[in-house]
Amino acid sequence: MPTLPTVLMCLAGAGRAAGAMELVERCRQAGLRVVLTGDLYHLPEKSGVWTALKNYGGEFLVVCRLHERPIKSLLVRHAMDLAGVFTLRLDEPGSVDAAWDKIWSSVGKAPAGVRAELVDLTEPVGQRWYPVVDGQRCVNCGHCLQFCLFGVYALDAHGKVRVTNPDNCKPGCPACARICPHSAIMFPLYEKDLAIAGVAGCFVVLDMAARKMYYDRTGATCPVCGESGVRTSRRRIDGAKLCAECGRTGTTEKGKAETNAAGTVAVPEGDDLDQLVADLDRRQRRRR
Repeated sequence: MPTLPTVLMCLAGAGRAAGAMELVERCRQAGLRVVLTGDLYHLPEKSGVWTALKNYGGEFLVVCRLHERPIKSLLVRHAMDLAGVFTLRLDEPGSVDAAWDKIWSSVGKAPAGVRAELVDLTEPVGQRWYPVVDGQRCVNCGHCLQFCLFGVYALDAHGKVRVTNPDNCKPGCPACARICPHSAIMFPLYEKDLAIAGVAGCFVVLDMAARKMYYDRTGATCPVCGESGVRTSRRRIDGAKLCAECGRTGTTEKGKAETNAAGTVAVPEGDDLDQLVADLDRRQRRRR
C-alpha cells in the first residue's frame, strides 16, 4: 500500500481559532494521517514530541506560521526526514482553502482502505527566542561563534559551528543574523526584517561596518583586494589605503582601495563588536 505523507499541523494558540481545525477535518475525510503539535519553534530541545515525530518517518507536509526556510532548518536540526516537506501558512483570509488545495495536489486521492488517523502531540510550552541556522547557506566561517556574547554557539566534535545553547540567547536580539556574511542565521519571530525572519528569497546584506568586522575577525580573503589575515592594527596609518570591502590596508596590485580626503586611513579606535552591539541596543531602545 502506498505511503501517504503525514500532515504535520503546528497550530499554536490563535492558529486553532482561525479555521485551521476545518483543514484538519478535510484531511481526515480524505484518509490522511494528521499530527497536531504546538509551535515547533518553542518546543524544548529534549521534548518527547521530537522523538514521536521521528518515529513516524516518511514524508511530512507542514502547516505552520513559520516561513519555509526556518521550519526546514529546524526539522534538520532535530534529525527529521525532509523528503517532500514544505510549509503552508494560515495567516490570511481564504488561506484554509488555499492550504487544502496545496495538500490535495501533493497527495492526490487516498488509496482505498486507508484509514484516517489523528494524533494530538500538543503540550504546554513557554516562549523561546534563539537562532535557526540554514545549513544550505552556512559555510562554517565561525563568525557567529566569535561574535555572540552569550555562548549560544559552539563547535561540535567535527569542528562545525552549532547552536548548542539556544536558550542562552538574549530575547529580541537578532545581532548575529545581521553580521552573518551568508545570511544563514534566522530568527523566525523577528517580523521587522523579512530576511532575518527567513522569508524565501530575502537575504541579509551586510553594511560596510559588518563586512569589515567579518574580515577582521575571521581573516577571510577579500574578493576585492585579495588580502587575508586578521587585522591587528587599529592606529591611524598615514599614506595607507583602505579597501572599501574589507577595511584592510591594500598592498596588492589587485587592490581597489580608497583613501579619505587627507590621504590617510583612520582605523576605528575600540572594538568593532562592542560598537555594533551598542548600536543595536540603541536601536531597540528607540523602538520601545
